[in-house]
Amino acid sequence: MQTPTQPTLSKAQPTGYKAQPTGYKAQPTGYKAQPTGYKAQPTGYKAQPTGYKAQPTGYKAQPTGYKAQPTGYKAQPTGYKAQPTGYKAQPTGYKAQPTGYKAQPTGYKAQPTGYKAQPAGYKAQPAGYKAQPTGYKAQPVGYKAHPAWYKAQPTGYKAQPTGYKAQPTGYKAQQTGNITITIF
Repeated sequence: MQTPTQPTLSKAQPTGYKAQPTGYKAQPTGYKAQPTGYKAQPTGYKAQPTGYKAQPTGYKAQPTGYKAQPTGYKAQPTGYKAQPTGYKAQPTGYKAQPTGYKAQPTGYKAQPTGYKAQPAGYKAQPAGYKAQPTGYKAQPVGYKAHPAWYKAQPTGYKAQPTGYKAQPTGYKAQQTGNITITIF
């Protein structure tokens, strides 16, 4: 009785390597079949081109040196946390912020590039301006916090409404053009 001819499904491979269809390269036992040009990866890891590191299924291919991130997250260097596409890489401990916003520690709100980090509840101010609570206007470093309707005054000068000139503490508010009167 003649034995039926079996189709050739696997090419010759070294001892310790499992059979794989033609066009797939030799891989150690425990590694799944992958097309030529893809490196060996453990079972449960999806095929990725050579130069990309093994990542669990559901994670997209990323170059070596980039950590695994869920699909929909862009590649970021090791040491940077996963962030949605459209968010720039930021060191671990920094929260996700839209592109164009600089990295700021967790607990600090997103601010445009060129604005310094400020605690939550403080509004964005240009670099060189000190943090002030929301509702207070931006003032240069060296000027104390004043409500939005008060003008900037050097430290040591008391808050006065707009239209009143800066005066040292101990002097009463006067409209611009009036004579200064000392309070004893």
